[in-house]
Amino acid sequence: MVAAKVVFLVLGLLLIVYVGGFFGPGPLVPGLGPAFDQLVPLAVSAVLAIVAVPWFLRTFRGTASSNRNSPGVSSAEEILRERYARGDLDRTRFFLMLDDLKAESPRKA
Repeated sequence: MVAAKVVFLVLGLLLIVYVGGFFGPGPLVPGLGPAFDQLVPLAVSAVLAIVAVPWFLRTFRGTASSNRNSPGVSSAEEILRERYARGDLDRTRFFLMLDDLKAESPRKA
């Protein structure tokens, strides 16, 4: 899957480089005249870059980044609530630990 993403990225970069005119004059835009012959490829390159950068960041961002909204990551409070729901903790212990989590400096045991 990663190899396909890398190939897609390389082909996209080659398209941007071609349209930007790095291999010589860019493709001519028929009917717009010489003033727009280099402006249109530059605009196309800018639009492609604006679209490609967010996609690139989403695709190749490390999986180790901390994302609290992802379903696999649980906060400490969620874990504590699950333990209370399973019956691992009694009510007083649960509220004591919950207060510790919400406090800026937790109590020492």
